[in-house]
Amino acid sequence: MVDPYLREYLQELGEQQLFDLESQRQELKGEKQGKIEQLRQLQQAKNQIKLFFTQTEISSHLQISYKNMLENLNQELFQYMQERADLEDEQFEFDKRLKSLRSQIREVTEKNQKIIQQIENSKQIE
Repeated sequence: MVDPYLREYLQELGEQQLFDLESQRQELKGEKQGKIEQLRQLQQAKNQIKLFFTQTEISSHLQISYKNMLENLNQELFQYMQERADLEDEQFEFDKRLKSLRSQIREVTEKNQKIIQQIENSKQIE
């Protein structure tokens, strides 16, 4: 007979690992949403500045200043878009790893069940 505490411990360990992986996945998802929100805000700021350009006559000095601001916003927007793509790549890799680990846990659990059954069968034969 296999120690029920060992069986319960192994099961809890597997569940804890899944919980930890799911927590990490949720954190990545939250970071991704934060970056998306920053991207939206930058896009809105960019659109507001463009609208301001079209509605107002600005002196040459101010135009240069706003042009530089737009270029900086474009650079930040591009950077956030790259970070978003990186986060999506990380999320994809993480999801693949999570799926693989779940499969491994399932395989180990099945093997453990077979071993437990073999042990119980051999004890019944004795």
